[in-house]
Parts: sequence; C-alpha cells; structure tokens
Amino acid sequence: MRAGQVRFLGHDWAAVPSEYAAALRGRIGRVFATVAGLPFLDAETNLLLPQLHHTRRLRNELRARATALAYEFGLPGIPQGRLADLAPDDALRGMLIRAFLGEPMLLLLEEPAIGFRAALLNRVAGVRDRGGAVIWLIRSRMTRDADTFAATQWARLTDRGLTAVRSAA
Repeated sequence: MRAGQVRFLGHDWAAVPSEYAAALRGRIGRVFATVAGLPFLDAETNLLLPQLHHTRRLRNELRARATALAYEFGLPGIPQGRLADLAPDDALRGMLIRAFLGEPMLLLLEEPAIGFRAALLNRVAGVRDRGGAVIWLIRSRMTRDADTFAATQWARLTDRGLTAVRSAA
C-alpha cells in the first residue's frame, strides 16, 4: 500500500501536470560525489542540459549565467571539452555551475567542495536567503564539525533510518 505525498515548493508531485513538474525539477540543483554527466556530450552541454530540459530559458541566457558562475568558482569561462578530460577540480567546478544554474530552491550536495569553500558557502547562503533548502550528504565528521558549515539540523543515516545528530543552537 502506498501512502504519503512528495511535496516541493508547496506542490504535490503527483497532482501537478508533467510540464509543471519539469519546471519544479529545474529548481533543484545537485552535486554528486563524483563528476556526473553524459560522456558523449561536451562539458558545456552537460552543464546546461538540466536547465535546457526543465525550463524554457534560452541557451544564450543560460550560457551567460553559466559563464558568470564559472568566474565565481575560479574558472576563466565555461569548461570546454569532455567532462572526463577535464582536470578533477575543473570538472567539480563544472558540477557546481550546473547545480546553481537554475537558482535552485533545493540543493543536494553529496560531498562539499572543500577546495572552493568560500564561493560554495556564498552560493549556499544565497539559496537559504531565498528560503531554499540545502541538504549536505557528507562522510567526514571534520566537515560536520567545521563552524563554517552552518546547518539548521544534522542527521545520520543508518540501517535504522535517519536520526538527528544535533540541532543548531
């Protein structure tokens, strides 16, 4: 028996038309623990693809926004070539560009990009300032204990489910 709802920005996924659900998906950003993309596409297309698919924003508009994000994350522009051929730090920066490109209201970060801490934390603060949510999925207790990674709630996922570790003071 199925029960419950999945809601995002006040909308039940099952109750909204598919085009509207796609638009909602465009407001979710995600950075995987490893570089994720389609290997047969160039880096730029991989970075723009989620927004090209889930929104009606024009490619030129997305390219301009991606370029601005690239500068913010320390790149001279949108990464070129294939994701697999990029230096690991550049590929990770590309994943950050992709995650923040749609002005997300929900951001899922599998492992925080420690090397880009200042830029990442500024972007995370922007999501939270807009009323969005950020979910950090981390393995390192050192990251959890760092004062710069402010959180409303910390939880641990075990075989018994999700349990609170500590709340913000």
